[in-house]
Amino acid sequence: MTKQGIRVSENGDTVRIVYGEYPQMMQGIAYLCKAPESKYKWMNFLRLDFKNAYSPIPSVEDICKTLSAESVEAVAKLDNNLSELNVKTRIKPLRGIVSDFKWKVEYVYKGKNICGFYADHEYFMLCIYFNHFQNINGFAKILYEEDYDLFQWFKKQFPDFFNSLCQAVRTGVAARAGGGGGGFR
Repeated sequence: MTKQGIRVSENGDTVRIVYGEYPQMMQGIAYLCKAPESKYKWMNFLRLDFKNAYSPIPSVEDICKTLSAESVEAVAKLDNNLSELNVKTRIKPLRGIVSDFKWKVEYVYKGKNICGFYADHEYFMLCIYFNHFQNINGFAKILYEEDYDLFQWFKKQFPDFFNSLCQAVRTGVAARAGGGGGGFR
């Protein structure tokens, strides 16, 4: 080990291991090992993530403090619309290893992810998990009836998707009603 630059010294009950090129390295590893037990303790260790090793997972409100006003507004509308459901929130740190986002927030209802967002101070992506393609029409109808402003926000964000969805809904409503149209505008 000496040829590799590692020195070991003993003094009573204490053993000190030092790597010559980076003498503080072992102290850093000890710091990470002493971090409080958490779901992400060993992920932080493997990433040598000293900054987040002792940080708790934030709440949605904490994450919103770092977002743009437009993103905070989208999260507020999402939270407001989910407030009456028994929805659980899962927050996962991504920390730039697998994406450009720092946080993944999922809203879980009856054991299934129904929506969520990826966020960082520079990026924001809102996601809706339909879990089955037939749920898309039902979602659009409920959104239209329950929160027209949020429906319009989604329509503005995804115009091609909503135009084809609305056409399919109008066609379905017209067929059931015997003509006349309907759907979303």
